[in-house]
Amino acid sequence: MAISGRAQQSTQYSLYMLNPSIINPAYAGLEESLNFTGVFRQQWVGLNGSPTQQVLTGQMPLYFLNSGIGLSFENDVLGSRRYSNFSLQYSYQFQTGNGTLSFGINADAVQLNWDGAQLRTPEGEYLGGTLNHNDVLLPTNNVNGLAPSFGAGFYYKTEKLSLGVSVKNINEPVLNVQTVSLALNRHYYFIGNYQLDVTRKIALIPNILVKSDGLNLQSNLNLQISFDGNVFVGSGVRGYNNNSLDGVMVFGGWKFSEQAILAYNYDFSVSELATVNDGSHEVVLKYALKNKIGKGKLPKVIYNPRFL
Repeated sequence: MAISGRAQQSTQYSLYMLNPSIINPAYAGLEESLNFTGVFRQQWVGLNGSPTQQVLTGQMPLYFLNSGIGLSFENDVLGSRRYSNFSLQYSYQFQTGNGTLSFGINADAVQLNWDGAQLRTPEGEYLGGTLNHNDVLLPTNNVNGLAPSFGAGFYYKTEKLSLGVSVKNINEPVLNVQTVSLALNRHYYFIGNYQLDVTRKIALIPNILVKSDGLNLQSNLNLQISFDGNVFVGSGVRGYNNNSLDGVMVFGGWKFSEQAILAYNYDFSVSELATVNDGSHEVVLKYALKNKIGKGKLPKVIYNPRFL
């Protein structure tokens, strides 16, 4: 007998606009300096087994190749399931008028760990140290599966406007974990924002993220207000109708040094889960070296002062 099921696979982040490379590999290197971003998210606090995510990304430009490279590691825990993803990203960039058009690809190593000892079934036997699910499909120990995954994207960036489209799991890999197979569906993303300067020190920045697995669609829209480029606050909504409405977000951030930004977001649940959780927390810490590594080209002749 074969049994199949479907569930949400794409991780959810509310401060996605601070780390676009986790969505689109074409963004790697577009910030013109070596930078690192760390993300911690605790979703649906108070709900037993609720999702927790941690992400660490690093990226830098390669000016001599008109390119950028990036690395990322994502850890996503949901109940007894742990999903880990190590990604290598590469982008090639073209100057087009006032902007930059970038094409990117990524190659990932995806691992699924499933701790069967945490599972419980209605027919299971668990008293006196016994661990028996009475289900041949469920493991009683920690099992794992590994598979490669590939993605690609385009990103266009000017001083005020950013637009990107990307796709993950192009090859739709299958993770085989003991008697269970998990197929990673292809996911599509659109991300965009525009900076509207109200005064010399105040700017409005609407951000949008739309994602789909080909069957279901979800959107994330927020409005960010920036003060002198050092402090920002904002609010947004996830969902576009009664069936998809999931949360309302409020967030803020502070550029506490020339290189570092700290941001926090809180999600108010507005779906049916609102009665069994206390919202979601997300923290982002971002550090940028700011120096343009390797900018420009060396002269054809370099004179050694010892021989002058």
